[in-house]
Amino acid sequence: MADTDDLIQIALDSNGEPFLAAEQRLLELGETAAAAIQARLGQEKNPFGRLVLEMLRRRLAADEVVPAILTYFDQARQRAAATALRTPPPVGVANYLEQHFGEKAAPFVGVYAVKLAQSWAGWKVIGSVLYLGRTGPHVAGEALLRFATLALPANYREAAREALVAVADNPLLGRLREETAARETALVELQQVVERIEQKLGSGKG
Repeated sequence: MADTDDLIQIALDSNGEPFLAAEQRLLELGETAAAAIQARLGQEKNPFGRLVLEMLRRRLAADEVVPAILTYFDQARQRAAATALRTPPPVGVANYLEQHFGEKAAPFVGVYAVKLAQSWAGWKVIGSVLYLGRTGPHVAGEALLRFATLALPANYREAAREALVAVADNPLLGRLREETAARETALVELQQVVERIEQKLGSGKG
């Protein structure tokens, strides 16, 4: 059986079911996991990694936001299944999250949108990204940046690009420039986002 540090590393590195399994085991470990995550937070240099660790720390502290979000998703799915639409409209999902949680849901939704992008239903992914685009760069920027670099369907990537432009400030613009510069082959779509944000902020490349 994996020890606590191994589980934390799995949660950081994996997506989909392996991530969920590691998260669940960490929650079961309680205070032992909380102490290990707190120690790892002081060492983690990757910005998205810190976001994942902070989300796990809050879950272990019995933050009530995630259970409320997951309950809403399940109820929304059940209600929509009985209608002609069959699935919840993503804009409605974004509206609900914004109205009921403000920015409080962003750290959780951002991590889950990235980690579960391949396994969550499309309405849930797009609705989450639309919601993130209504928050702020300090709570949504890193998750949106990571999401925009994943190999995902075109409509997912488009939603992420629009959300990045919507929330962008100068620090996030700097992170986007770092991300494009660090790649041997810059993502054309990401470079286009940088240019759009530069225009929005009236910022040059200096």
